Formats: sequence, C-alpha cells, structure tokens
Amino acid sequence: LRIHTKLAVTYLLVIAIILLLINSQVIRALEGNYLADQEAKTLANANIIALAGQDYLLMQNEQAVSFIKQYGEQMQSRVIVLDRKGRVTADSFAEEWLEEKSLTFDEVKSALKGEETSGVHKLKNGERVLYAAVPIVRDEKTAGAVMLVTSLEEIYANLENIRRLMSLYSVVGGLAALLVSLLLAAHFASPINRLAAAVRRVSEGHLDQRVDINSKDEIGLLAEDFNEMAAKLEEADRTLRHFLADASHELKTPLS
Repeated sequence: LRIHTKLAVTYLLVIAIILLLINSQVIRALEGNYLADQEAKTLANANIIALAGQDYLLMQNEQAVSFIKQYGEQMQSRVIVLDRKGRVTADSFAEEWLEEKSLTFDEVKSALKGEETSGVHKLKNGERVLYAAVPIVRDEKTAGAVMLVTSLEEIYANLENIRRLMSLYSVVGGLAALLVSLLLAAHFASPINRLAAAVRRVSEGHLDQRVDINSKDEIGLLAEDFNEMAAKLEEADRTLRHFLADASHELKTPLS
C-alpha cells in the first residue's frame, strides 16, 4: 500500500472508532434518562394508587378490582395489589393463575419492608417491563404493597429508531470522513512522494536535482538535508571531473 493510502485508512479507522464510541455513549445516556423518567413516573403513579385506595385495596372486593382497573387503564399499566405476605389480592388484568399467588420479586420484598423501588425485567416472551412497587401504609404500618407493571417496549423502540438514525448519519459522516482523509493523506504524502522521486533522480546520476519543500516540520528538515547532500555530491562530482580532466591533460602533455 502507498503511504497516502495507509494514512487515509488510519484516519478513517480513527474516525470510525470515535463515531462508534459516541453513538454507544449517546444511546446509553438516552436509555438511562428514559428509564429514569419512566421509573419516577411509575413510582409516582403507584404511590397515588396506594394512597388513594389504602382503606379498601386489601378488601378483595369488586370495589378494589374496579378501582385498580380504572387507574391501570389511565396509567397504561398493570396494577397488582399484594397483602403483607406478598400474596396477590387483586389484579387489574384479572388473570386467575395469579390469584393468591405469592410474588417474590425484589421490588415486592422492598415494598413490604416499607421501601419503594423499581427495576427492569424481561418476560418470557422477550418483552421488557418495569416493575415498580410501593408500600400500602395503614395506621403507620405496612399492610401490603401496590406493584405496577409497565411495558418499556415503546421506549426501546424509540431507542432503536434513534440508533438507526445515528447509524445512518455515521455512515454519511464516514463517507465524508473518507473523502477528507483521502485529501489530507494526499496532501501530507505529496512532499514525501516528491522527496522519494528526487532521491531516485539523484541515484540515476542527476546530481543537480533539488526539492522545493518549504514546510518547517520534519519533512521540511529532511528536504533541506537532502538538498544540502545533493549539493555536496554535485560539488564533489564537479571537483572529481576537473581533477580527472587535469590529470588526463597532464598525462598527454610531455615534460619539457
């Protein structure tokens, strides 16, 4: 590979690595912000339900079921009510398999200890959801917990769209960077190529060859050294030719 090609490839690799790192950090930061906002919103909703229904959520009657269904629809979340032992007493989805079942998620355990918490989980079908659980407090004691299950698929779909858009921009930026890197590589390689051509000319016997490189960097210094060397070689060659010419003349001229 020629030097300007190597330089272009190096520039392109550096730019590609930088773009990949930036994309990764941006997506990670956006994911963290989106999830933090969703967690805060879901915990707030769970607290609203726990506070508004603290007197009858654990009664296991139609009023409790109707209450959590209404709030679940408004908040676009599944609402599950648990007693102090972690057993399900009401479910806004009213699925029979969940009735009286004990849930042992960390979020439930924390809520039953009087702490509100949330966490991201992945269901068997691959869907990512947020569990947010808060305690139900009655008479200053934890009587149970409310857990909201909120889908995160919309958030991750948005993140995927952003990732694709950033990838597209990165490809366009990469192509532009390739063009710029080729131009820069050609610019930086030009004096080196001229210097190499001059070296070849000198090796062929053209000792009057010089290079016109005015930069003050290492290439410029090398060009100055080359010109100085070529001048000395030319002077040495001229001196040698004069010496040989004089010697030849003296040999042809008889002594008087």
